[in-house]
Amino acid sequence: MKKQISTIAFILIMNSLHAQIMSDFPIEEDRISEWIVDDVSTYLGTYYFGLSEMESTCILKMADNTLLFTVKQNGSEFYGPDGSFAGWKTVIDTYTNVRIVNNMFYSDETNGKFVLYDDGEIMNRCLNLNIPPCDVYDGEYELGVYHETNTNSSVVGEYPLTSIEIISPSKLATMTLDQLKIMRNEIFARHGYIFIQGGEMDSYFRKKAWYKAKLESVDHLLSDVEKYNIQNILKIENAKK
Repeated sequence: MKKQISTIAFILIMNSLHAQIMSDFPIEEDRISEWIVDDVSTYLGTYYFGLSEMESTCILKMADNTLLFTVKQNGSEFYGPDGSFAGWKTVIDTYTNVRIVNNMFYSDETNGKFVLYDDGEIMNRCLNLNIPPCDVYDGEYELGVYHETNTNSSVVGEYPLTSIEIISPSKLATMTLDQLKIMRNEIFARHGYIFIQGGEMDSYFRKKAWYKAKLESVDHLLSDVEKYNIQNILKIENAKK
């Protein structure tokens, strides 16, 4: 695979090395070194920034020779009818025009760098960002730690790819109407959309452990990738009716 790859969608950032933080601990800059590989596919995987409720899950993957970088994180707080804290709104976002040159990451939103950090026990593979997905350190820069290569596991549902990559019309055309309906509504369900009580989708998703009915509208939470997939799924559904 070439060291330089142009892309349509991705997500993340980097560059400066002052006041670095990793997993909520200040790090020593002299322990940071370049993470340079011969094959950029080595960088593909999941990176975690922040901790606990403020953690961001960042997925870097390849689809149809296109780099995708998607960020999943908690947005604003959500409160129940009685005013008590009920959770966080899930926000999924995707960056644009991403490319990797050697160990440098570039996108329309920000720039970054792949680095190694020696914590004294292991050599951590990291993505260094100049603007973290969610700034929980008051402007201090942070390292996102690489954890896994399964880039679908962090997105719940039967059709996780609809939130992290564009599904081709040819692939959608092979699916049944029932499958397309579930796929399309699952995008809304992941954001906590409240379906019509007692309706088909309400009954279906309430059986899923990950589904939390929270919001009457999630349009403001949909990423460009999700919106594009919803439009394409609807077109195929209408054509099959």
